[in-house]
Amino acid sequence: MDVTIERQTEISPREAYQHAKVEHYLDRASECFAMARYHATQRVLDIVTALDPGNAAAAELRDRTHERLRLLCRPVHADWLNNHQAAGARRPEIVMVVDQDERVLTGLTETFRGYGFPVVGAGTIDESAEILSSCLPDVVLSEVNFDSGPRGFELFHQLKTLQPGNDGVFLFLVAHLDRNVEIAGRRMGVDDFIVKPFDPDVVAATVMRCLTRRSHLS
Repeated sequence: MDVTIERQTEISPREAYQHAKVEHYLDRASECFAMARYHATQRVLDIVTALDPGNAAAAELRDRTHERLRLLCRPVHADWLNNHQAAGARRPEIVMVVDQDERVLTGLTETFRGYGFPVVGAGTIDESAEILSSCLPDVVLSEVNFDSGPRGFELFHQLKTLQPGNDGVFLFLVAHLDRNVEIAGRRMGVDDFIVKPFDPDVVAATVMRCLTRRSHLS
């Protein structure tokens, strides 16, 4: 009797491999969610759903991802803003962080969430372009140099094209500060350059200072 039960509960190598794949992609989706890479999270969850259509963990994470995206894309009306500012709720400014280093993305997105900012992350310029199709951030922190070249400047120009006269804050994250890059960036209107490695709380303080300065000028 015991032998029969044991054989009935055994899973085949194919089933074990399928389960391992599902767990791998679920872990990856959770990592993307922690970095606020919500579009990437959805893509990984699509793989999980294809492998295991009834996976409850994937469904729960998808719901959380949809809610984050809904909040990021929701227009901020004046009455909503006045009520929530009076109540001391989170800041309405949306922050986008673009960096290939996942440790940087995780650290900065967690820090800005802690300060009450709605935040979204991207690991590539192409991913940031996907975000900009539905969400226009008030603050952008981006690398200058990517594997495909100095595309941080491309992102800056794209934002200015999408928002003519935009008074949002834009900061570059750099491994070392090249004088020519700094001069070019400041002439274009980049607010500041932050050299890696950095303290995420100092970065948040720099962003808040830039926002305060912009509000006084407007």
